[in-house]
Amino acid sequence: MMPHTPITPHWWLLRHAAPLVQEGVCYGQLDVSADIEGTHHAALNFSRFVQSRHAAQGGTRIRLLASPLQRCLQLARTVERQLLQKGLHCQLQTDERLMEMDFGDWEGQPWDNVSRKEWDDWMADFAGYEVGRRGESLAQMIARVQQARQEQAPAEPGEWIVWVTHAGVIKALELLGQGLSASDITSPRQWPQASCTYGQWLAAPLSLGSASV
Repeated sequence: MMPHTPITPHWWLLRHAAPLVQEGVCYGQLDVSADIEGTHHAALNFSRFVQSRHAAQGGTRIRLLASPLQRCLQLARTVERQLLQKGLHCQLQTDERLMEMDFGDWEGQPWDNVSRKEWDDWMADFAGYEVGRRGESLAQMIARVQQARQEQAPAEPGEWIVWVTHAGVIKALELLGQGLSASDITSPRQWPQASCTYGQWLAAPLSLGSASV
């Protein structure tokens, strides 16, 4: 019998389904639930994808990490249940570092309510400004995302790592994957505009570079 050849580990980013929040409202770390039907379809589609790709490549384990905000946790728990039903070994854990950016006093408020001065102050110091007075800066968010990625234990042969997370985290990883750090961000134009849509997934960058945030 030929010896088993380890496959390259995989790391995927899965965004939550559409949140149940009024359009135009800031909901960074606001703990709102997600559309139930959208969550179900996203979990079903992703679990089918995992089953077809993971099993075909001889994988045996999926490490599922989720933001503890309920819109992500709903999806992660549904994915876990479906993968277990398919006979795949799946372990779910939560990690606060996978949460969306904390917008402080802006949370739950219409974006139109943000004063022009606060908005201009943020745009003038896009990475360093702590939004909403008691929120966090983009640099702080990028730092915790980078830390979470770097602390991931080396994947076993055939293991998949799946993050169930938010658009801001996915965009931060995109920048880090390009070798950029928060100190390199001097303009909001550098922040990725396109994002993974609700309930969709993409492969994470394989390298975060060596830049320090």
